[in-house]
Amino acid sequence: MGAERNALRASRASLALYLVFLVPLPAAAAACIWFADANSIKQVNTDDNSVVAEAPLGDPRRLVMNDTDCGVWALRRTDRRLIKFDPAGIAVRDVNVAQLDPGLTKVLRVRLDPFDDSLWVSGDQRIAHLNADATSLIAAFTAPAEIRRFRIGLDQKLWVLGKRKLWRFNRQGKLIEERLLDAVLQGEARHFVVDELREAIWVAGDQQIAKMSTQSAGAPTIVANIPEGITGFALDAVTGRVWFGRPSFLDALNPDGTPFASVDLAALGLPGL
Repeated sequence: MGAERNALRASRASLALYLVFLVPLPAAAAACIWFADANSIKQVNTDDNSVVAEAPLGDPRRLVMNDTDCGVWALRRTDRRLIKFDPAGIAVRDVNVAQLDPGLTKVLRVRLDPFDDSLWVSGDQRIAHLNADATSLIAAFTAPAEIRRFRIGLDQKLWVLGKRKLWRFNRQGKLIEERLLDAVLQGEARHFVVDELREAIWVAGDQQIAKMSTQSAGAPTIVANIPEGITGFALDAVTGRVWFGRPSFLDALNPDGTPFASVDLAALGLPGL
């Protein structure tokens, strides 16, 4: 199992391109796609697949966009900076997150709240909430343990996944809920999505997928066992289906946990997911 995981990590690390984000613009406009490699970020015209904007940027960790224009925020982990680029790829904001919150000694993830364009940034255990221009700190706090992933709810509260727990915080950083995962999952939690329209939370470990309710604190229920290992996880918010990757396959579960589809990526010339 360890060798298999190492192989999966190596295949991910070998990808030359990463951090792809798609955000639809108002009616009649094309979608914006920004992506990053190790040295720059680029915007692609979806009509002819041409690069229409490019900006040099070393070590971009994450990209986030709002749905009002083609601008993009880039989080750079090496110097803990948030840099905003306009649709032409010109840097219009450059923020040292560490100056806003000295407790954030490392930056690993960033998300944008679509309701007010405020930004959430996290490190190993620290979380900072910034205003829309990243000029001031709304809140900063430390999670009870290491952070794996986090998501912003429709109520603008924060769901945070740890190795063996799931926490919920309000916008001021107050812990309002904690759920244990290790009573069900074998090993550590790796991925999660929240389907608030159907009041469901999906959590994936190395080889298991579990589901629980957003409304009750009951233990999660295992809905799938994936011996090959889970390489990725995503929610289709329209249908409520969950898609997950395993080596050379892309699979989906219906909202009730039953299988929906399985795509053989190797047969499509896309091996090594």
